[in-house]
Amino acid sequence: MIAGSERGLQCCLRGKLDMQDPNKSLRDPVYYRCNPVPHHRIGSKYKIYPTYDFACPFVDAEEGITHALRSSEYHDRNAQYHRIQEDMGMRKVHIYEFSRLNMVYTLLSKRKLLWFVQNGKVDGWDDPRFPTVQGIVRRGLKIEALIQFILEQGASKNLNLMEWDKLWTLNKKIIDPVCPRHTAVIEERRLLLTLTNGPDKPFVRIIPRHKKYDGAGEKATTYTKRIWLDYADAECISVDEEVTLMDWGNAIVKEIIKDQDGNITQLVGVLHLEGSVKTTKLKLTWLAETNELVNLSLVEFDYLITKKKISKVVIMIATLTSSQGCFSSNFMPKTTDVNVYALTVIMHMYLFVYVTWTLLEEGEDFLDALNPCTKKEIAAIGDSNMHNLKQGEILQLERKGYYRCDVPFTRPSKPVVLFAIPDGRQQSVMK
Repeated sequence: MIAGSERGLQCCLRGKLDMQDPNKSLRDPVYYRCNPVPHHRIGSKYKIYPTYDFACPFVDAEEGITHALRSSEYHDRNAQYHRIQEDMGMRKVHIYEFSRLNMVYTLLSKRKLLWFVQNGKVDGWDDPRFPTVQGIVRRGLKIEALIQFILEQGASKNLNLMEWDKLWTLNKKIIDPVCPRHTAVIEERRLLLTLTNGPDKPFVRIIPRHKKYDGAGEKATTYTKRIWLDYADAECISVDEEVTLMDWGNAIVKEIIKDQDGNITQLVGVLHLEGSVKTTKLKLTWLAETNELVNLSLVEFDYLITKKKISKVVIMIATLTSSQGCFSSNFMPKTTDVNVYALTVIMHMYLFVYVTWTLLEEGEDFLDALNPCTKKEIAAIGDSNMHNLKQGEILQLERKGYYRCDVPFTRPSKPVVLFAIPDGRQQSVMK
């Protein structure tokens, strides 16, 4: 095994304990295995490596760890952990258990996440759809929000299935007071509003990027006679209706021009800057018709799977009243969605019962619950100030939501890529 020979690869080193032990983790567990694959740090110096179960108790005791924090899924291996330390004459490390944090529509198994990477379903371990720290930060989560979220959960031993909404709501509270505001118009079917009494020559005003936070800086806004609007906004406007053009003032739409199919192609109106913004129903974002607008790609993401939960649940339910044990049907899970109950009762010397239900439908695998559409790209145009966005910068597109700049401006033919940041209110974006 040390040489990594063909025969050695067929063997493993086990601890000689007791094959009749009621705790299966103490039935001569494997301590060492051969692995001829070069190590990423030390190369091919060694061919034999300790298993996770053997290495952890040794390293923890050797490095002076007093309390090992372990999720409750390892509870059945606690006896093995302490037995290894005892057999090696090492200091006993106290184990503090906490429940695993599970998120809806989310796979946390590295083995299952690796499948997505290897099969090209995602762009890598930092893909914004991944529950890795790199992934959710790339999607726009601030580390402060993640820390606050974890601290609010605490080290509970209760099993839980958390919604992502709470995490993204915390994130919004952090980014909203400081992130700059910009304007974008969806490329598809965008149309022009011609203001007959608008400025004959374009002019520019310098206004704050955030009206309540000076630290966001300033931006240049161009005002022209012809301005771009979203088609969805144009559909909501009636003839002679007064609307508010954000950061400019009111205007009255006098004419709505349509093609033979009834699609709106152009609007005509007049500025009414003395009008009150409080009296208008529609507050519209707009962009001046100039050559300085920036091409954008707005990217929205959805969950990788369509099932809220695909996992095992382990619950400590009772203390036995006798050495023979007892079990009540009242502890069966109350659900109509589960067709298979894989029930395992494990008795320990302290007479606790642990019951495991496999919450999977018959024959179901996570591959059966893959979401076929997890990424959506929308072409848009943005204001000229977005030329200066930096990678990783977070901004708000007025009336569209929060975004993180993933690919900044390099040349006019290549769009700036903005990743949509959930704000805790949106449902699945791709039904």
